Amino acid sequence: FLVKLELQIIPAKPFVELTYMPVHSQTEYCRLIREVSHAPDAPDFVEATVFSKERAVLTLGRFADVTTAEQRRRINPLARWYKPWWFKHVESFLDRTGPDAAVTEYVPLRHYLLRHNRSIFWTLQDMISFGNHPVFRLFLGWMCPPKVAFLKLTTTSLVRKLTFTKQVFQDIILPMTSLERAIDLAEENFDIWPILVY
Repeated sequence: FLVKLELQIIPAKPFVELTYMPVHSQTEYCRLIREVSHAPDAPDFVEATVFSKERAVLTLGRFADVTTAEQRRRINPLARWYKPWWFKHVESFLDRTGPDAAVTEYVPLRHYLLRHNRSIFWTLQDMISFGNHPVFRLFLGWMCPPKVAFLKLTTTSLVRKLTFTKQVFQDIILPMTSLERAIDLAEENFDIWPILVY
């Protein structure tokens, strides 16, 4: 049993500086995830949203204070009801290439921590296909995420069938050295995208 526990407290700051890096090869995004995660100055948050076997966006986050006018201009309160769903926002960086491909913005810490809630990761797009449309978000986005009981009541039999046959919910802990093989197996067995890698 546990006799002693020593914890290191990391002070949080009010914002997270996020850098989105589009990557267009499995070898490259797997290499970058390993490299960044083990770097001496590793970011506080490392996440990859894999949209296909060869296409991903690596999101690197560091706690930050916003002090300059330039930083304030780049604040994105992404949890607001009218904002695009998080994974769609990340996907918008996917086709960027060249030296200006990486984009940095500042997100309030609370918004970052709850970034997947409004779209229930990406499940809501299968239940409310028009839910990320700008008009829906503007007028009804404040309702997201809807209560599960409401979704069960209003879901059609076709959507229920898709929920059971076209969605995979699986948390897997694996060594970073197995990342390529895990992505390959997910493609072979399910071919459902995106895949979230922390």
